[in-house]
Amino acid sequence: FLRFQKLARIGSIQVSIAQKALTPREISFPYWKIVLPGAWFAVFALGIGIIFLREFLDQRVRFASELTSLANGKILGVIPDLADDESSPSKVDFVVRESPQSILAENYRQISTNLLKALSDDVGGVIGIFSAMPESGVTTIISNLASSVKVVGKRVLVIDTNFRKPGVARMFGASEDALGLSDMLAGNAEFNNVIQTTSYGIDIINAGQGRMIELLNTSKMSEVMDMARQKYDITFLDTAPAGIAAEAIVVANRVDASILVVRAMRDQRGLITRLVGQLSAQKGKFVGAILNRPEQTSGGYYRKNAQVMVGYGALPSKATPASGTT
Repeated sequence: FLRFQKLARIGSIQVSIAQKALTPREISFPYWKIVLPGAWFAVFALGIGIIFLREFLDQRVRFASELTSLANGKILGVIPDLADDESSPSKVDFVVRESPQSILAENYRQISTNLLKALSDDVGGVIGIFSAMPESGVTTIISNLASSVKVVGKRVLVIDTNFRKPGVARMFGASEDALGLSDMLAGNAEFNNVIQTTSYGIDIINAGQGRMIELLNTSKMSEVMDMARQKYDITFLDTAPAGIAAEAIVVANRVDASILVVRAMRDQRGLITRLVGQLSAQKGKFVGAILNRPEQTSGGYYRKNAQVMVGYGALPSKATPASGTT
């Protein structure tokens, strides 16, 4: 009975068709004339956003303009990568002497000129070359700066204060087993007895045998620096990486001037800022920074300047007779 009563109620509902459904002439969504341009714009905006995000998160020093702001405007120069040298020198070691017409050699000469200009009369000639991290090219830079300064008639000495991983003797082709700085600081050798004269005409003092880092922070170290000032015009100190070796800042307090070598595309901006502040706070004058091996220098204005530099400095292979002569 209840079932029949429910069916009767349902059958009493009046239903009528107001209008028959029409088939649409076109699809209302997605409307491709709007969706496709919108999708392309969204992808483009996402790509731009990712690029800007990567640039913001990348804290490596890449360009000279970035280093200039980090080094308080004190930048001595930029050393390009060997692959970016249009003259194609065989190696970077002593490129000033072995490939004097190369772009690398010209950059080193410009840096040495800026360095000598920064050393005023009241600043001594003991210069510490520092880096943030290992493999920054400090020893190679010293070999070329020393060669460039030697050419202008300066008496040059190179001292290896990197007791952790010394490399000056190997770079200059001198004896690595000879007595050196550490032996002198320990009182086991005299200044004149540890000097080695290399084939490049540059004197060096290697790290020595009993390499105790604590010896660098003694009064004897100051005495060695005084003897170097008396006998030589310019003394370069090869140091351990200041970012990981505390004794580097100790050495910075014994020199007359300091230079920070920054390896492009690797050293972090925060670390460089901290080291510039530490070097500037020492007794020695912070004369500037050197950007080593930046990328993307083989194109644009640098490439044009490099080509002009190579062409201008190249020596003619054969003299050309003047016009009108027979």
